[in-house]
Amino acid sequence: LAIYILITAVWGFLLAGKSDSLIQIQWYFLVVGLIAVGECLAWLLFYSSWNTGGGVNQILLVTGTFLSTWKVLVLFRMAFSARFTPGEKGGSLWDDEKFNVALLIWSAPVFHLCFAYFYRASMNFEGFNMFLNALPAIAATGGIMGWAMLRLSNEATTLKELSYDVHVRLLHKSQAILALAGAGACISTLVHVFDPTLGYEPKSWSGHAVATDGLSQAVFATTFIAAMCVWRPTEALQVAEYQAQGDVAGPGEAEPIGAAIYNDDDDLEEHATLGGAGGTE
Repeated sequence: LAIYILITAVWGFLLAGKSDSLIQIQWYFLVVGLIAVGECLAWLLFYSSWNTGGGVNQILLVTGTFLSTWKVLVLFRMAFSARFTPGEKGGSLWDDEKFNVALLIWSAPVFHLCFAYFYRASMNFEGFNMFLNALPAIAATGGIMGWAMLRLSNEATTLKELSYDVHVRLLHKSQAILALAGAGACISTLVHVFDPTLGYEPKSWSGHAVATDGLSQAVFATTFIAAMCVWRPTEALQVAEYQAQGDVAGPGEAEPIGAAIYNDDDDLEEHATLGGAGGTE
């Protein structure tokens, strides 16, 4: 909880006073950070209530599960919206809507898996049975990650054609972080499914919190901070966004995104030559 509060506060400080020059994905980081803080608070209240009263607070359970799912959902949406190219080159609104629908479908098996984790003892979800409950969520997450990676790759290809090498590298870094997040999520999910701390030996119980929640939170927080470092508000990122709105590149600079692909000076010179020739006849 303290880590999420700290990084969200730092990110909010970095965004302060720059609202006119920020791109969409930078706002998403703030939203994900706030959701993560709310998620940790919900689980803290849930376990405190459970330890104090001995009963399960269903409202806090559903709230914590919802925020855990929503946090990852917004993160996927953030990865899919990482773009600089406007108009048709940046993808259509229909692509965005299809991805939103896919995220809603993805949330169903993930939400089910969270409850299967919680009720695994009473429902006898152990070993292979637990893996079968996790399989739809694993497949759905792999599909969403693959789609987001493809979108980042297409965006990088478009920017490379426009000689925006700086932002191509930025998108490639984002792909690497997303791939590492996927690998970490697979490991933490398998550890949670085949929880080695579940047993009759009391000495193994101390690691239960790490296997069920600590490892996944560590993976998420690490990749989230890495992505924040990549997408932090910088002068180069802000200048690129201004150029994308139609500023003219200087001598020796690559044409900005959205700029004309022809040279107006050549047209003016040709027009002047034709005009001069007509005057001498």
